[in-house]
Amino acid sequence: MTAASAAGAPTSRQLLERTADALSFHLSVVTPGSVAALVGNVCYAIVPSPAQGANADDLPKKAQPAARDFLQRASDGLTGVVLGIGRAVDSAGPADLARSRHDADRTL
Repeated sequence: MTAASAAGAPTSRQLLERTADALSFHLSVVTPGSVAALVGNVCYAIVPSPAQGANADDLPKKAQPAARDFLQRASDGLTGVVLGIGRAVDSAGPADLARSRHDADRTL
């Protein structure tokens, strides 16, 4: 146990978990059906397409306001939070999700 954790200050892992929980909650309100989870030290989210046949080029533009809103709300208690948005994919297949994750990682 460190002096910081003994004094009640959250650890970096606890802050990551709180951030992931906050993002998950935020997305569940803004875009129902979204999921978020920590993978290592990065929180990833999957946000469903708003409608069948939606223009894939428009999806990142629609995700940006939700990301900005989360960052504004999270900035009160969190520091060092950055968000990257990956490409829209047609399926939840592992290869498509991996490409989108790679895009998001590259933006960070």
